[in-house]
Amino acid sequence: MTAALGRFAGRLVFAAWLVLVWILLWGGFTLANLVGGIVVAVVLLLVVPRPAADADPDVGSDADRLRVRPLAAVGLGLWFVGKLVAANVTVAYEALRPPSTSRIRTAIVAVPLPDCPPALVALIGNIITLTPGTLTMEIDEDPTVLYVHELTFTTSAAVQADVYAIERRVVAAFGSDRSRAASAARVVDAPEPEVAP
Repeated sequence: MTAALGRFAGRLVFAAWLVLVWILLWGGFTLANLVGGIVVAVVLLLVVPRPAADADPDVGSDADRLRVRPLAAVGLGLWFVGKLVAANVTVAYEALRPPSTSRIRTAIVAVPLPDCPPALVALIGNIITLTPGTLTMEIDEDPTVLYVHELTFTTSAAVQADVYAIERRVVAAFGSDRSRAASAARVVDAPEPEVAP
């Protein structure tokens, strides 16, 4: 009974999110937009049901299902905007510094992300790539490893810690219970890579 109530509450929150997005897309709150959003949300929830746990071989139980946590997702978005501004300032500053004082020192660092769902790995990789000064070069699977190019490289551990911080925020916003536990247990442990000239 509790699981059913939890699923219903989750769908209700998702419906409210859909209504909010509908109102924002129309550009203002009116009774017509509210009613239209409710109709669209109900239709979408009825037409596109959640798959059963046994329908997807990658999803073993409710503990493996990705979840949307709206407050954490908003927090992730705000954090990303701040990170984007700070990274732009840093890259611009480094580009304008004389070469003799520049901290530009590039490297590619392997960052293992075992037990992280592919959808979240893709989101983490995109956040890394969209942030100036970093780039996801490659993603290997089984086990999952991200290869990250860093413009202002200091240590492998620092790059891994930055990626794990992104992972924790992404998993807090969208991760399953199992991926949240795996992310919380992640430890930085990396050998120093060769530094590109």
